[in-house]
Amino acid sequence: MAEKYLEFEQDGVKYNLYDMPKGFVIKGDLDLSNKGLTELPDLSEVVIEGSFNCSGNHLTTLKGAPQEVGGDFTCSNNQLATLEGAPKEVGSGFYCHNNHLTTLEGAPKEVGGDFTCSNNQLATLEGAPKEVGGDFNCFNNHLTTLEGAPKEVGGDFKCYKNQLTTLEGAPQKVGSGFYCHNNYLTTLEGAPREVGGEFYCSNNQLTTLEGAPKEVGGNFTCSKNKLTTLKGAPREVGGDFSCGVNELTTLKGAPQEVGGYFDCGNNQLTTLKGAPQKVGSGFCCHNNHLTTLEGAPKEVGGGFDCRDNQLTTLEGAPQKIGEDFLCTDNKLISLEGAPEKVGGHFWCGANELTTLKGAPREVGGGFFCFRNQLTTLEGAPQKVGGEFWCDGNRLKSLLHLPIMQAERAINCDDTLEQKYRISHDEFTAGKLNESSVYQNEVKIYKLRLQKSQERAEREDKAVADIKARFAAWQARQTQKDGPEK
Repeated sequence: MAEKYLEFEQDGVKYNLYDMPKGFVIKGDLDLSNKGLTELPDLSEVVIEGSFNCSGNHLTTLKGAPQEVGGDFTCSNNQLATLEGAPKEVGSGFYCHNNHLTTLEGAPKEVGGDFTCSNNQLATLEGAPKEVGGDFNCFNNHLTTLEGAPKEVGGDFKCYKNQLTTLEGAPQKVGSGFYCHNNYLTTLEGAPREVGGEFYCSNNQLTTLEGAPKEVGGNFTCSKNKLTTLKGAPREVGGDFSCGVNELTTLKGAPQEVGGYFDCGNNQLTTLKGAPQKVGSGFCCHNNHLTTLEGAPKEVGGGFDCRDNQLTTLEGAPQKIGEDFLCTDNKLISLEGAPEKVGGHFWCGANELTTLKGAPREVGGGFFCFRNQLTTLEGAPQKVGGEFWCDGNRLKSLLHLPIMQAERAINCDDTLEQKYRISHDEFTAGKLNESSVYQNEVKIYKLRLQKSQERAEREDKAVADIKARFAAWQARQTQKDGPEK
């Protein structure tokens, strides 16, 4: 039988990896990936100062693997059913993902970097390293328990997409994020006490947050569960807090200070009592059953979204909004209580407004009051930085338009059509004169509507049509009444 041969060169000398001297030190990395190997050469008494990579082969065992590796050890994308033969200690990361592992027995006891065993067939973490300096990734397996997991993880702990019903056995200290979403959890009991980064428990079957960490440095996401209460939620969240798409009827128990965005949309809330009073970014409570904004934060650094509720008033809304304010698709009959100043857009379309009184005095972006029952723009903001949409109303005049700062800013086509029609009807009734109609209204159009060339041409044509009809009406009146004395 021909002798097996796999060449390796160091310091100008060529070696056969199937016949290495005992105690030989490979000064750098050894890459045996994608070689078509079904077994490893015997490197058990070879020291590798760098990384060892045998991924992308057809290995079913790690027999013969080096026992001392200073860098990463990568055996992913093989057909391994066991880690027997793996090194006992690895200086950096250990990667055994995308295999057929059903157990971690044989894994290193200590890993200085990441440990990744995701995309296998693991039902238990027994045999996992006791300490991991970087991330621990065991997602997309068949885990029903975290028993056997490391007690301390320096980076992220990712156990999402398993079959977990409990977090018992999870590490109690995680330096970065903890991700247990997309499981079957009914409780957070057993979760880490301390999480330096994000905590994700969305897409489970949680009805309570009891057992959650008391403080989370990053985002806390518990959306898409069956929560009826926020009791047990962290007291302080450094990033975003998202509890949307649950069955909440109250925000009691919510953290009182959120550094980022607070999202409680798509629940069954009738009140915002219990909401945090300080939110660093945006606040979202859309698609609930709110009839009042009482309890909302007093100040919001980002946007405020209360769309798709049953609000008839904005009383209780924050008075300072850094970005957009959205209150569309409610039952608003008044804008009383709206913030005095909005940094972004202000959306109040698709309501039952008959007046704009109470609207912000200044809007940094666009102002959108389309699809209401407005007959006048009185009360509109005095200054608008973006577009102004007032189409789909019953306006008879565009008086009280705000000072616009953007070209092509007005969207009120159907209003103009209605305006022209009403004017013509009033002309034929003999109720208006040329001074009140043309000199005043046309002046408003020319000076205040900043339109594109196309819209300007349509406007000029419409005005010309009105003038022609008015001239015809004048001629008929002269014939009827005779020449002036």
